[in-house]
Amino acid sequence: MGGPIILVICHLVIAWAILRKTSQQPSLSRCLYSLACSPPLFVDWLDCGWRHEGIEVAWKKTRKSLLLFAALNIMESLAMTVPLALLHHCIADRTAAMTHDDQFALLPEEVRSANVVMGLLVCSVLASVLVPIAQVLLALLYFKIGHPWSKILIAKTSDFPKIHPFHLNDFDLM
Repeated sequence: MGGPIILVICHLVIAWAILRKTSQQPSLSRCLYSLACSPPLFVDWLDCGWRHEGIEVAWKKTRKSLLLFAALNIMESLAMTVPLALLHHCIADRTAAMTHDDQFALLPEEVRSANVVMGLLVCSVLASVLVPIAQVLLALLYFKIGHPWSKILIAKTSDFPKIHPFHLNDFDLM
């Protein structure tokens, strides 16, 4: 029962540390916001001290915060799969004990239950890793195309090609 509460508290502490390291303004509301929206898009290069350090340094801080929040999201998601992994382990132990020396045959419902738990475990682990990666890629795409100041970011950094974001013909695909 206390596991999710501990996970939320750990998230808030780690999010505070990430925001303090990469942003100028860590606050409880931003940490709470990062619970619901990860990676938090409010930690952009405008918030990372671009006036004092320059856009290049602020952009590096933004990328770092995106990757740190994605890593935090992966760790939290994998932590939430622990009960499912324990259930799978208990089912496997029970199945091994029951079928030892062919004493009992498993019911079709028990076999189906074991298969469903294994499928859920595989899906949850894959989703725990793939979803944060997709979120980071979408956030980077937002900073490239959707951000109101994306033209300034593209002009000031060497990370992006110097093209208009909506002209796909400018990309050399071959």
